[in-house]
Amino acid sequence: ITAVCFLFSGIILFIFALKNKYEILEILILTLCFLLLLLMISFLFSLFFGISTGIESLFVKDDINAIKTSVPGVPAVPTMLCFILIGLAGLFYLGNNNNNNNNNPIRPFYILGILIALIGGIALLGYGFNVSQLYYLFPGFTAMAFPTALLFVLIGISLILVGKENKMEKIE
Repeated sequence: ITAVCFLFSGIILFIFALKNKYEILEILILTLCFLLLLLMISFLFSLFFGISTGIESLFVKDDINAIKTSVPGVPAVPTMLCFILIGLAGLFYLGNNNNNNNNNPIRPFYILGILIALIGGIALLGYGFNVSQLYYLFPGFTAMAFPTALLFVLIGISLILVGKENKMEKIE
């Protein structure tokens, strides 16, 4: 599920980089953001209420004895939070493109990008200094994997750059 969500996130960022305002791309962003939000919010509810969604083993069956995994197939809580933030960034991007008001701030990209990079960065620090509380925030839940944390730092930086680039276009 995490890999599929990273694929969705990569496509969303790629479309941000294209800067085209084709309606089909906006529909694709909306669809992917909706899927990200739907998956991650449903996982959060299922995790906190102890209900299985059935999606956990849709692509790959995780081993019940996997290290620092509470529910096989369910991403870590910070991972879910980052994907929710990426979905929100996509919705802000669509709102920014569809709003003809030139005074519309680009701050959501900065804020969401910083939050995503910060969450991933904290997990990376945890791995670097061997402090499991930083990547395994909630004992009893799944830990964020090192490659996942690294990708979130890169996605966060990408969102910050998208915001900066959009701001530069509005100035011109």
